[in-house]
Amino acid sequence: MRGQHRARILGFGLVICLIPVAAWAGRSIKEPGAVRAVPRMVPAAKQAEALKAAGLEKKCTPATLRSRELPGVACRLAIYAFLHTKAPIATANDAKKRLSVAKDGLKAAKSIAAYKPLAKKPGLERKRVDAHQQACKVALQSYDALAAASRANTPAKSAAAKAMGSNEKGLFKDACECARETVNMAGGAGLSADERGGLQTLLTKRSCFLDKSKLKAGRGGPESEFTGRAGQVVESNTDEARLLDYAKARDIGLDRCRKKSTAAGRVTDRGGLKRCACGEIKRWRFPKERGRSDVEIVVPIIKGVGVRVTVTAPGKIAKCGPLEGSGL
Repeated sequence: MRGQHRARILGFGLVICLIPVAAWAGRSIKEPGAVRAVPRMVPAAKQAEALKAAGLEKKCTPATLRSRELPGVACRLAIYAFLHTKAPIATANDAKKRLSVAKDGLKAAKSIAAYKPLAKKPGLERKRVDAHQQACKVALQSYDALAAASRANTPAKSAAAKAMGSNEKGLFKDACECARETVNMAGGAGLSADERGGLQTLLTKRSCFLDKSKLKAGRGGPESEFTGRAGQVVESNTDEARLLDYAKARDIGLDRCRKKSTAAGRVTDRGGLKRCACGEIKRWRFPKERGRSDVEIVVPIIKGVGVRVTVTAPGKIAKCGPLEGSGL
């Protein structure tokens, strides 16, 4: 009996010990050691330079920098990203180090996304987005640096190309997915349309999730809705078709416009839809081609409704509007 009583006590104690472990999962942010060490390892002058470059000098006070809360994490990540952006990639070892830096950013982003404090204070989701964005920037900027190194004639070229990854696997895929998660978080965090657009630009400027083979197979969708030239566009490799390929790849950025100004597949606010769609499209940078004349395409928004856009040779938008199509 005494042995059974002792076993019950031990069992009860084990349960008590296990409960806090489950309850505290995600209650704190797991920062990579190099990020957490920024306040004590980076000289104050360099911290100030980094924060000024990021436009965070007012937000990131000394007290905030030491804080373990989301704003402190965001500040430390901004400094961490800045320091490594300045570091050259001249050797294969440099490329490996930069990939390690990118992985630090991705680890921090994962922890920030999973963070669930016991007491949810006002503004939590906004602070989460800000911190997550900074973490993803570490990965995105590392990818940019590796991409540049892969094009340079240096000993780092081969290692940098290997470290970059692709649409299917590695740093490019992971960094793009990280940035997309920031965009998804922004929906419930009260960010303005311009702020959400800025987050989307982090994806579009790097052609994240652009699968040209799938896009070519789907060519003709936009034009068939408006001009009946589906067959011609499908078979073509014209400037118009290439620009439509790009527009299809960026289509996710128009989702917020659809939500605001359409319902059940019909336009509910023409003016609002045009303003929103053109505001988003003007952030895009279409493929450049020297000597190309201005090209007009119709970017689809919903079935039977698109917006006519004029794209210049440098890939900028010369004109956006009007809306047109059978669905108006």
